[in-house]
Amino acid sequence: MTTVVSETCVLNCTVTAPVTSHPVVYSVEMIRNVIRTTNMCIAVFGILTNLCNVEIFRRTGILESATSITLFALTVTDLLSLVLFIVNPLLDFRIGTSPPLVYTLYVQVLYSFQMTYKMSTFFTVYLTVQKCCCVALPLKFKFIFTIKKVLATLLVLTLVCFACYAPLFLSIGFRWAFIPRLNKTVVIPNYSPYRQTIVIILYPLVLAADPTISQVVVISCLFVLTGKLKQATKFRMSSELPGSKEPSKGAQLSGKELRAVQSVVVVAAMFVVCNLPSVLIMYASYVEPEFNDFRQLGEIYSLVGLVRISLLLLCSSLNIFVYITYNSSYRQQVAALWRKLGTTRSLGKREEK
Repeated sequence: MTTVVSETCVLNCTVTAPVTSHPVVYSVEMIRNVIRTTNMCIAVFGILTNLCNVEIFRRTGILESATSITLFALTVTDLLSLVLFIVNPLLDFRIGTSPPLVYTLYVQVLYSFQMTYKMSTFFTVYLTVQKCCCVALPLKFKFIFTIKKVLATLLVLTLVCFACYAPLFLSIGFRWAFIPRLNKTVVIPNYSPYRQTIVIILYPLVLAADPTISQVVVISCLFVLTGKLKQATKFRMSSELPGSKEPSKGAQLSGKELRAVQSVVVVAAMFVVCNLPSVLIMYASYVEPEFNDFRQLGEIYSLVGLVRISLLLLCSSLNIFVYITYNSSYRQQVAALWRKLGTTRSLGKREEK
């Protein structure tokens, strides 16, 4: 019980009058509120776009190919992470005015958000590796990435994420306790005595090693994919000239394959741009210990962290524009869905009249 009260006090100390009365701190708080509001708007927009993605994938066929399965899995995890992101501030808002149970739920939802976004990271890396093998090993690709193997791999990646975060989830439980001051029995958090050890062991792995490896793998695949795109472009230009030589089979990509590779390149590039700040912030906090929460550079760390969250939310929300740009079938399905929604709306207005 003492631990909960102290953590709640620490969380609420930044909103007391003596602290926020300083002009500089007040300005920082205003900027934080603007970024938080922006993040909420991005999350709502991302939920709508990912719901649209789910419906389009359902119409076009989820099990159509290895790429479609992975993209659908990526869409679902993006959607879940955005929903959890919205739930988290609602619980945060009630901390300090509600029972300790709310704080415990807040922490659990925060871990859930991190875990689902980690799944999105794994699926993005796997998608990039898929397309890299598709252009580097075109003859072996269909044998390596069968539908069953892709489903099994996605399941393994999901279980790995659960295994990474399970100790954190299990380190916080609930128990009934009688509070003499209230004269009643309430539910309070029950922290494992090994929780701090679990955090010390898992955080470097989850927040340092994994993001770094993911960035290295995706960037390496991007070099291969962009090189292949250049070869395919030269092949298309040379094939239009009379007397051109037959290029190697590795440089030949059909129009559909070329657009698929281009879309994955854009998705992977978005991933690198949006996740690189998280990696840099993490290493900066190791180099400079004061660049952290409740330290000398805590205000700057807080603002940078909010911007980092903005980029992560954008990464989970903008894939629909990539699909619309590079997939003609997807565009047709979006147009059909839009027409259907328009027809339903017009029928509803007629019934009201």
